[in-house]
Amino acid sequence: MTHPRVGLTPRHVTGALLIAALLAISAPAAASYGPSVISSPRKGLYAPVGVNLGYSGVGRYGGLLLGAEGSLVWYDSSWFGLYGDLLRDFGAGSFRASVGPEVGNQFVGVDGGVVFDTGGDARARVGGRFRGLLTAGSVTFYGGATFFEEESAAEIGLLLKFPMFVEGKPRDWE
Repeated sequence: MTHPRVGLTPRHVTGALLIAALLAISAPAAASYGPSVISSPRKGLYAPVGVNLGYSGVGRYGGLLLGAEGSLVWYDSSWFGLYGDLLRDFGAGSFRASVGPEVGNQFVGVDGGVVFDTGGDARARVGGRFRGLLTAGSVTFYGGATFFEEESAAEIGLLLKFPMFVEGKPRDWE
């Protein structure tokens, strides 16, 4: 099914995800050249920033998700912190932002938070979001759901986030 205004099909989304996966394969090598970007994590505070590319099935329309995401996390084999994102939902014809906590252990984690959506043709709305995360360096695969009062949407996607080390210690007792 295509969205009448956007014309996206599942084939478009599949192609976009394949391109993102190819870029992700080269991301660890590219990340090792930056002065403040490190490829092997060490204990500390990080500010990963990058691109979110996914697919959302909202109501009658499914569509591409594209936007930016950033986090501020403490990493010590386990990790915890806050994330925020700003996305364009091409299926719903809206923009949305979300913010909330994230936690994980090594390469598996979860996040969730409050979602603010412009509503496309409808009124603006507030909802919630929950995602499971599978991460390896700069590449994270996610699956989850976004919930609004009148509808819910399943989501899958790929995050390409580059972890920049932040100076200072968030815990004084260490």
